[in-house]
Amino acid sequence: GTRQFVVIIIATAGMASDPMSTDTEKKPVKTEPWMMQQFYKSYFPCAAVCDWLSYGNPAVNLKQREISFWLPGDIVQRFKSFEKPEQLRKRLDSNRPPDKIDIGAVYNIDPTKKDGAPVFQALSKELVFDIDMSDYDNVRMCCKEKKVCQQCWPLIVCATKVIHHFIKEDFGYQHLMNVFSGRRGIHVWVCDADARQLTDEQRGALARYISISETAGKGKLPSLDKKTQTQLREGRLHPTIKEVMTEVVRPAFAALYLDEDNFNNIKNTDIRALIVEVIEHCMPKAMQKADTQKLGTYLGFGQDKPQKLGTCEDMWAKVRKWAEGKRWGWLIDFVELAFMFPRLDVLVTKRKDHLLKSPFVPHPATGKLCVPLFDLDAVEQFNPDDAITVFDVLNDASKRQALRAYEDQFSTFIQVTTADKGSAEEDRTEA
Repeated sequence: GTRQFVVIIIATAGMASDPMSTDTEKKPVKTEPWMMQQFYKSYFPCAAVCDWLSYGNPAVNLKQREISFWLPGDIVQRFKSFEKPEQLRKRLDSNRPPDKIDIGAVYNIDPTKKDGAPVFQALSKELVFDIDMSDYDNVRMCCKEKKVCQQCWPLIVCATKVIHHFIKEDFGYQHLMNVFSGRRGIHVWVCDADARQLTDEQRGALARYISISETAGKGKLPSLDKKTQTQLREGRLHPTIKEVMTEVVRPAFAALYLDEDNFNNIKNTDIRALIVEVIEHCMPKAMQKADTQKLGTYLGFGQDKPQKLGTCEDMWAKVRKWAEGKRWGWLIDFVELAFMFPRLDVLVTKRKDHLLKSPFVPHPATGKLCVPLFDLDAVEQFNPDDAITVFDVLNDASKRQALRAYEDQFSTFIQVTTADKGSAEEDRTEA
């Protein structure tokens, strides 16, 4: 009521903007404890989240699962566990609601009893991948660091699609849940029973198998690992990378860098300069000055108006033709892969004890909900600027209805994953 309205006005003070604006930068970004308390009490799908984590056996998969809480003031409460949804609901409905809820591993014992236990080890957890937009700062000019928009979102979409292809086609896992991180990325949770039982070593090997990108973040050139570079030059690229190159990466590169309406397209001076630098770096000996100048000409350097060269697609076609004429056609594939391929934090995937935000919690810095996006089309169509916030849920009935639609999809997903018992015995008892 009145109190909600007053707090929202206070939260937007100094922003010199219409508080009803849909611009993500004009929304309040700091969550208040009373807001979180009301959200967790009335709208957080506590039973569904516990049902998901239980996989049909709450006595082990829920009771021995670590749930951690981040409280205001950067206070972290780790190794909490709950036997029933009602217990978690009671904890959330308190005077100190958490800013964030993280999900950890299933341990050999109740994690609250770890002190003094002879053995305390993580037994299982979903296989997870963290795709963070800040790792792509050297190939996007529209935003930097913590910011993300529809112009650069295709980078996240491409990475998510590539991971899905590898996980489903090369490893046979099927139960993947993509969750918006609440700020600038996607978390991919692989929930198959067999995937949850992978060791840290197996998870690390799997992550490295997918990771061919060698650089991340600003200040470094986009690149690929030496093995992939050699395979590209010799025309013997890994079959799965070949498939995703054709089916995912090349169309995604075109949708971002060859789109006339995208700020990051190859008519952007910084992007054009980056492409020339990447190609020069790949072939410093074979590339002659005349070749560099020719490449720059095709990309519009030395011309006041690059649009005179035609569309972005025309410009890129000329670059490709030039490279193929020099028998350097692999350079074009190199650029597209180096710009678009997933840039993964291997340790996040490798370690079962790594914590990751729970679905449906609000991000404490943005107020945006970590909603699940099961269909890859949903990831592609998702607009991070319009993501549902905790403020929306508390004040807008239509947003609450949209949240329920996400919950319905989540419930369907839970039914499928619970039925999957895997090839090995799923539930382990106390060690």
